[in-house]
Amino acid sequence: MEPRRSRSAKWTNLPSDYTKQVVDALRESFRDESKSGTFLVEGRIYADEILLRMGFLEKGRLRQTNFEISVDYKAGKEDTMKLLNLAMDVGATMLEELFASTSDADFPRTWQPFEVEGKILYLQFSATNSDLEKQADELLGKDSGRLVEGEDEVGEEESLESIKRRLGVDDEE
Repeated sequence: MEPRRSRSAKWTNLPSDYTKQVVDALRESFRDESKSGTFLVEGRIYADEILLRMGFLEKGRLRQTNFEISVDYKAGKEDTMKLLNLAMDVGATMLEELFASTSDADFPRTWQPFEVEGKILYLQFSATNSDLEKQADELLGKDSGRLVEGEDEVGEEESLESIKRRLGVDDEE
């Protein structure tokens, strides 16, 4: 999954319990489709961008249909969960449109901006198989298992405390 912004480098994965809740909601909302395939939700939080992929993989196929949503983000100044939920709503709406259509030809293949609830979001369609992408990353040694992934311009590790400050997370919450 590639960020929209070229300067987005260091990132943190979305919490797995959150993505599981969204997948469960998609299964409930799209019961017929969930019988013929699996839903996936993944995403990254960068210092100034939230990136989300919502997809569907039909049983027996390699081609996965995805909607990737990107939104500009000001760490510590904007409500992370509100932006994530907005992006999730957009992704679910696009999946609904996908299931109602006979072709995916009309979905944007490059980042296209649009406004939702006063916020500019960017959307693109892709056919990247997340599982195959993950396997390739593991083979190439790109998956370190660290809390913060990506390239650091100065080569220093970011502490858990600095990540919390950047994301506006308080231990008291």
